Amino acid sequence: MIIQDFHGNFLSVVNGHLVSTRKKSDLGVMISGKNFIFYDKNQFENFSVCEGGRSVCGHAFAASINEDGNISFLHLETGKILSGIPCQEDHDYQVCGLRDEKYDWEIFSIHLESDAENIEDVIEERFFCNPGSITVAEITKIIESKLSDRKKKILLSALLAAFELDFQKPLCECIEKIDVFSKIIIDLLVDNEEIKKSLIELMLWMRLGRGEEYYYDISGKFLGFDKTSHSGYELNTEETLLHCLRRNISPIKKSCIVTTIKNEGVYILDWIAHHKAMGFEKIFIYSNDNTDNSDNLLKILSDKKIITWLKSTAAPGANAQGQSYSHALMFNKEILNYEWSAFVDMDEFFCVNKSKFFNINEFLLWHSQSREDCICINWCFVSPSNQSRFRQDPIFSRFDVYGGIDQHIKSCFRPHFFHGSHPHYPISSSIYNPIFVESDKSAHTSLLGPIRGEKAFSDFPTGSDAIVYHYFLKSAEEFVWKFSRNRGDYPNVVDDIYINIEDMVSFSSHFFQEYKQTHSNETGKLMLASREESIKEREKLLEDADILHAYNLILSSYKERMEKLLQLCKTYEGKYENCSRLLNIIEND
Repeated sequence: MIIQDFHGNFLSVVNGHLVSTRKKSDLGVMISGKNFIFYDKNQFENFSVCEGGRSVCGHAFAASINEDGNISFLHLETGKILSGIPCQEDHDYQVCGLRDEKYDWEIFSIHLESDAENIEDVIEERFFCNPGSITVAEITKIIESKLSDRKKKILLSALLAAFELDFQKPLCECIEKIDVFSKIIIDLLVDNEEIKKSLIELMLWMRLGRGEEYYYDISGKFLGFDKTSHSGYELNTEETLLHCLRRNISPIKKSCIVTTIKNEGVYILDWIAHHKAMGFEKIFIYSNDNTDNSDNLLKILSDKKIITWLKSTAAPGANAQGQSYSHALMFNKEILNYEWSAFVDMDEFFCVNKSKFFNINEFLLWHSQSREDCICINWCFVSPSNQSRFRQDPIFSRFDVYGGIDQHIKSCFRPHFFHGSHPHYPISSSIYNPIFVESDKSAHTSLLGPIRGEKAFSDFPTGSDAIVYHYFLKSAEEFVWKFSRNRGDYPNVVDDIYINIEDMVSFSSHFFQEYKQTHSNETGKLMLASREESIKEREKLLEDADILHAYNLILSSYKERMEKLLQLCKTYEGKYENCSRLLNIIEND
């Protein structure tokens, strides 16, 4: 079938996009009534309808016939009208667009030089109008039809992209309950071996009772797989299939917490103790490329079933945090046992108001009573409290100068409904409309922050019901240490003795401003009310001889590495004045 746009150019698939091209093209088309499914007839590859759109191997359109016999195409996934954008003079083709209204560029003509395939006997036109009526029987009909495997893949892919919310339940039912179809569907739709393996393992895990493990070595796997944590990323067919199956699993427990670390061993016990005291039922710790003896402690903690440790690697330049978050929300089976998951860093401590809630689970039960998908909890920065050196006391006891409630948020959300996470908030497909609320249940809005519309900021910060205390600065010595570890959301650095000197100097002005701060706001009351229980949990951990020994090895590693870092820091003294100020504070303690 030949389809031409208003300018006389031809619809085709080129370099992974639907395009208008000057070259005559035979676009692959399947038809059911007035509904068209476009595909790449030559390569059968994934493609997107517009720049930044979802890349799948089939796209469904509803055709509208105009009085002059020409046609407009409504893209069923987005609800927008296909637009044939004219080619520039020096280009052979132009990627198509999607528009809200119909004008000349949205008009097409059809020439039947080759017949499009009529598939009404496989899927009836009425299902395009009422996708909620698609049943297991209809999917069975597609699978058992005489269409080639490629055509079945195109059809299923197009339906899943266009009608994901309606299509996912019967499709998941086919996969979960009909063994013969589960393999057929997975083989048809999934090329990526890790996703295929994950789908099979997920089904097996469900059938065997959803058991939990405490150690996973994911090193060498999922390297660079952080794309699902990019804002605006749209899942392809196989990723959508996996996500649909995960969405279809009901939680059986209340709360878990997820963090990612690299060389933060001195803080591990503080962080675990505090969040155990808060009542989190499960702790997931992702780590990559530790060189500070953290792995030894993490192994002991996982062997004793205190945490689940997911050991990974990050390629140079990779976003290790994004990679971990994508794994947690696309491949981690056990997180699906939990209704709520908090994603925070190792220097962030989640607290709820103990005068209102016994623990985190009571707080989450309160939020579960209403229809919400993500709870946004505001930061409270904790100042260095005039401390120059690291001490072995728990971090939540060492610093007592609390700032005001900050606009920045961290998130506790339903992990089934999201496929990735920004450092501050989870990310879902554009077809969903997740509800974000503040910790006090008021609506989360982000129109007044430093970046309009950026969900990482609250318009009306609150700390009445919950706060995430952010120990970003700590002592002067630890401030240097912080910029030697590589921020999780920055490209991974493999050098062991390294300082991100530009970032350190950039943030040092803020450090000096806060260093001498002695006035503390009342915002610390949630942490102060939780401190005693957290200390007891930490003491309990250190009563274990294995844990104590592993912790002492980390302390020795910290001291040895810190001396090398301070020597490296001295090489920057002449170039950066703030570097000299930091060293002066540390060495004159």
